[in-house]
Amino acid sequence: MDIIKAIVISIVQGITEFLPISSSGHILLLKRLFNFEVNDNTFDIVVHFGTIIAVIIYFRKEIYELIKALFVEKVNSALFEKVISRKDAIKLWICMIVANIPAGIVGIFFDEYLETIFGTLGEIVFLILSGLFLYTAILLFSTSVLRNKGKKDFFSISYLDAAIIGIFQAIAVLPGISRSGSTISSATFMGVESKDAGRFSFLISIPLILGAFLFKIIKNLKIDNFTDNSNILIMIIGFIVSSITGYGALKALFSIIKKGKFWAFGVYMIIPIGVSLLIYLF
Repeated sequence: MDIIKAIVISIVQGITEFLPISSSGHILLLKRLFNFEVNDNTFDIVVHFGTIIAVIIYFRKEIYELIKALFVEKVNSALFEKVISRKDAIKLWICMIVANIPAGIVGIFFDEYLETIFGTLGEIVFLILSGLFLYTAILLFSTSVLRNKGKKDFFSISYLDAAIIGIFQAIAVLPGISRSGSTISSATFMGVESKDAGRFSFLISIPLILGAFLFKIIKNLKIDNFTDNSNILIMIIGFIVSSITGYGALKALFSIIKKGKFWAFGVYMIIPIGVSLLIYLF
């Protein structure tokens, strides 16, 4: 793999992993439009590790306070603008576990099957992809109606809310459906204030992305499928670029969420919908 390809893939992965526009869908389009077949499993794992680091760094304060609250009676949090009790923290951690159960089940039992199916469908996959992009766009547009109606804060998320958000997250294993778009939108449907919907979405993404990362490592070790790639420079570039672009994407996303413009990503989704249809038709 050359450096230019490594940089492009890392940028696309870093940005689309967190913006509500579907990283898997964009990677499929990238492969088709520019013949970017990525057969280097080691590089893929390194790039995903970069996105994990980005989200952990961005939410380091939230993670610290939520862990701290498990070991003390109360935490006076300026970040969350409330006093966090141990009971609040335990309930929230359980909610985050509940939200990851559906996606975890789907990922473990159906990830390889879905990958095989989408890899063997031929050109019709782009017609399907356009429909899945459209589904994401509809979710994003729907938040414009509800953006001022969120009354639940971060600690008011219930177990039922978490389960429903988790189901939406599980559906997002399909390429073209955004994980962050699905979870933030569904949290908004549950009445969660937009900023806290974003917080919950990305905090639950940490164990999910980390789990997928470890699953890939175990899978590739098991089948002895790591590439014998001695070009450490490309690995370092991939890690740095995906981390930086991922962090930047998170900052940009939360700035847009604060402005109440989350729905605007639905406008952008017209582009990948159109590109997918054009590939299918021509």
